[in-house]
Amino acid sequence: MKIARNALLSLGLFLLLAVAFTSFFRDSYAITDGVKNNTLPSGTWTTNYSTGNSQNYISDALGSTYSNRSNNFITYKDYKINNTSTPVYSYMKNLVFPATTESITVQGTNPENITDKGMLYIISHGYNKANTSYNIFSTGTYGSVTDNNIKQYITQIALWLYMYENKASLSKYCINTGAGYGACDFRVNDSTTLVSASDVRTTITEAAKKSGYNYLNYIIKLVDDAKKYTGEASSAMASISVNSLPTVNEKDGYIITDIITPKASSNNTNYMYYEVEISDPNKYGAYLADVNGNKITNTSALTGSFRVVVPISDLSNMKLDTIQVTVGGHFIKNNGYGYTVTASSVHSNSANNLMNNYNDTKYQKYANLLLGDFATEVASTNFKLNNFTKISKTDITTGKELAGATLVVTKKNSNDEKWTWVSGDEPHYITLSDGDYTLCETIPPKNYKTPDGSTSCIDFTVDNSKVTTVKMENAPIPNTAASVSKIAYIVGILLILGGVGIIAINYKNKREA
Repeated sequence: MKIARNALLSLGLFLLLAVAFTSFFRDSYAITDGVKNNTLPSGTWTTNYSTGNSQNYISDALGSTYSNRSNNFITYKDYKINNTSTPVYSYMKNLVFPATTESITVQGTNPENITDKGMLYIISHGYNKANTSYNIFSTGTYGSVTDNNIKQYITQIALWLYMYENKASLSKYCINTGAGYGACDFRVNDSTTLVSASDVRTTITEAAKKSGYNYLNYIIKLVDDAKKYTGEASSAMASISVNSLPTVNEKDGYIITDIITPKASSNNTNYMYYEVEISDPNKYGAYLADVNGNKITNTSALTGSFRVVVPISDLSNMKLDTIQVTVGGHFIKNNGYGYTVTASSVHSNSANNLMNNYNDTKYQKYANLLLGDFATEVASTNFKLNNFTKISKTDITTGKELAGATLVVTKKNSNDEKWTWVSGDEPHYITLSDGDYTLCETIPPKNYKTPDGSTSCIDFTVDNSKVTTVKMENAPIPNTAASVSKIAYIVGILLILGGVGIIAINYKNKREA
């Protein structure tokens, strides 16, 4: 029995500690500095490719003008991994496919992981899963692009062009065919005729001049920006602070901060978005709102601005500085990204095999792929809300705020620190440093006096570990003139009634006589 009782006590203690542990982490912010692991798959995996699911916006723009060259720019449409969540890029041109009996040989067991900054820049600043706000398309330089197929196309072609123009240093990323053709090369259709890098640029530039295809200029811009990119310093968010006196709306029952706009203080070109966590240990119910005060339900991928809202419980006992807000800025990580080799041992048009099929005579057996999902790093900053002092001028009988009183707050032992205002229909909120103060009424509200008729000052102490509340009450001044008037009115009524009674009696006596 004793052993069972001890076991039950141990179990109860364990459950109590578990609840306390869970409660602690539930009420704490969860953002920590760190790196999100790369989500590249390993081994053999599949894509959503299907035969005929391709696009060539450059060829569409040029028509037959550059028919031989423009045919080089075909890519897959909406090309993603098999769960259709992550963009996939085949970063070699692979225009020359081996004959049926040939195969593509891989340099070593797997091409090197990508560490070239330019390639990383194109993948991270083109169309990808992570960077949806700070990328080449967000600049609006060549118009708005909303179609993700176009974004993928631009990113794919830019990657090919960048590698072609820098193939002397990037050959280690290329797969060579059995026929000896470098996969980084651009060739005319399936022939052995090379197209120079300058001709590739010319083709893209001419296509971008056509009506409705101006967005193709993003290809050239992405490549040129990649060439200038050398990586940046470590990522950091700007230090954030909030107005020391938030807006207090006691009528509707909430406190709300000014608009807060997180910004990156370094590594701006790699900044993507931010997330917010609120630590509210006293469970006031603090939450995030947009600039219009509407509650934000998803705080994990934000851009723009926000406010912090705190419902009011008992204001005199609230400690707003216990509420801490942590902003975590997400940045593209500058280290290298890995990729994998997939294989199809037989010719197939299956939707789950990565294939290039031209005239049923040549095929691509291996393909190197880079996913548009990559490592990110989080740089965080935080701030606390501020407490304040609430000063009320009220009617001692009704408790309502009184307007029209001239009030002065003076910090003791510091005559230079004074604050003067005229009371209104709402309490007055003010930010004061810790210390002792005196609140004085220099002009009372109309028809009011201090309760004892003489005291017009009260002392109070500010301790900014909590909200300070101060109340100065006034009593109504009796209206003596109105009282005299009422008495005279009553006496007049009585005299009139008396006079009417006397007249009635005299009239009656005369009739009887």
